[in-house]
Amino acid sequence: MIEFSIPEKDLPYDPKDKDSVTEYTKLLENKTLRDYAHIQDDLENVKNKGLYGQKIENLFFFIKTNNHAGADFPDIPLELKTAGLLPTSSRDRHKNISGKWKAKEALPMSAISYMNIVNEEFLTSKFLEKNQNLLLVFYEFEKDKVIYDLKIRITGIWSFPEIPSYDKKIIMDDWELIKSKVMGGEAHNISRGDTEYLEAVPSATSDTYTVQPYGPKSRTKKFSFKLGYMHSVIAKLGSSSNKTESLYAEGDKNISLSEKIYEKFKPFIGMSGDEISSILGIENLNCKNAYSRVTNKLLDKIFNIPDGKKIDSYIEEFSKAQIKIKTVRLNAKDMPYENVSLSSTFIFEEIINEDWDNSRYKNFIDNKFLFIFFKEDGKGFVLDKISYWNINAEDLKEAKRVWLIAKNCVKNGQIINYFDSRNRAISYFPKSVNSYMAHVRTKGRDGKDKAKLPIRDKLTGAEDSPKHCFWFNKAYIRDTIYLKK
Repeated sequence: MIEFSIPEKDLPYDPKDKDSVTEYTKLLENKTLRDYAHIQDDLENVKNKGLYGQKIENLFFFIKTNNHAGADFPDIPLELKTAGLLPTSSRDRHKNISGKWKAKEALPMSAISYMNIVNEEFLTSKFLEKNQNLLLVFYEFEKDKVIYDLKIRITGIWSFPEIPSYDKKIIMDDWELIKSKVMGGEAHNISRGDTEYLEAVPSATSDTYTVQPYGPKSRTKKFSFKLGYMHSVIAKLGSSSNKTESLYAEGDKNISLSEKIYEKFKPFIGMSGDEISSILGIENLNCKNAYSRVTNKLLDKIFNIPDGKKIDSYIEEFSKAQIKIKTVRLNAKDMPYENVSLSSTFIFEEIINEDWDNSRYKNFIDNKFLFIFFKEDGKGFVLDKISYWNINAEDLKEAKRVWLIAKNCVKNGQIINYFDSRNRAISYFPKSVNSYMAHVRTKGRDGKDKAKLPIRDKLTGAEDSPKHCFWFNKAYIRDTIYLKK
C-alpha cells in the first residue's frame, strides 16, 4: 500500500486512473522539479541522478518514500521510471537513432530473482506484473546540474499489452532465454549479447552475489531494456517522423529474429559474388572493400531499404537490437583473409578513465552481430553463410583481459616497446599471438592519423600516437563464428 504526503482526496490527479496520471505527468514537460516544488536550501546541491525518480514521487506525485514491492501506482498498475536524454547530433544520422533526443543509457527495471524465475511463466511473471505499464519521465541529462534543475523533455506510457505483437514475441523470447540460463545454472554467464531487447545486467551500484538454484552464486542482476530499444521508445514518444519497417507481419508467430533474417538471405546463399553483383548492378569486384559494398547493396535489396536510408535506422529490429554487421572473405580452407576490426579507434584519454562494464569496447562487442561470409571457390567468392552471433561469457572475460592490458599500456606510457631491424615501431599492445581471441593494432587513414596520448610514451617521448583499434583474430572468427553450428 502506498502512502501520500497529503490526503488522497486533495491530490491533483487520480492515482487509480491511468489517463489522469498520464495527463498530470504531461505538466512536467519542458519544466523542472524546482518549478513545481519549494526546494529546501539543504537539498540544493543534490546531484545524484539516482535519486531523481524518488524526488519525482515525493515532490510531484506526493508519494511518500516506501519499500512497496509492487508497481508505484498499484491500482492501475503503473510503474514510474526516470531516465536521462542526450540531444542527437549529426553523427547520429549515420546510426540507428532518429528524432531530437536519444537515450543516455539502457533502462534498468526490476531485479531478477534466480530462485523464483525458474518456477514462473512469462505472462504471470513478477517481471511483467511490475513492468507491464511504465510511466516514463525523460530528462535532459546535464552532469553538473542539481537534480531539481534538470529539464524534463518527454513523458509517456510504455505498455506491454499495446506494443506490436512482434515486439512482444522478441521480449518474451528474451525473458525465456534468461530463464533458461538460470535453469541451466548459468546465471553468472548471462551476456548482454544473448538477447535482443530485454537484457540481464549487473546492478551498477552493487557487487553483491546471491544464490541461484542450479549453479554457483551469481552477481545480482536486473532486467533492463537495451539502449537501442530505448532509442526507439523515445523516438515514438517524441513523435519522430522517421519512417521504419518491421521484418515481422502481425500474423507472424513462432519464428525467431535470427530465423527471420536467415529467411531473407536464403535465396542468395550459394550465389557467387559475380552473380549477386550482376543482379544488384555492382561493378569492379576487385577494388578495396568490394564485398562490403556487395553486402550493403544486398541488404538494401532483400530488406527493401529506400535510397538514402540505412538498415540500422530503417528496419526496426536492427535498430532496437543494435545489430552490428560484418562482412568476411574466407579462403578455400575457411580462414579469413583479414582480421575484423571492432568498432572505431579507441580514444587514449578515454580508455584510462573507463571501467570495463561501461567501456566503449565492451559496449560494442557485447551486442548481436550479423556476419556475412563470402568463401573462395576457385573462381571467385560465393555467399557461403550468414551467422547471427554474440560473444559468450567466457570469451567476454578474455576480451576484458586484452582490454586491461591495452588500458595499462596507455596508463603507464608504454606505447612503443622497440624498433625492429626495418625501423618499424613494435608496440606493447597485445598481439594476436598473445590471445586466442583479439589483439590491438593501428587503424588510421595513414601513419599521420594520430591521437593525443594522456601520458608521453616512455621510449620515444611522443605526445601522440597512431590511432589503434581492437581486432578479432582470424582464427577466432573461423573457429568460433564461421564453423560454429
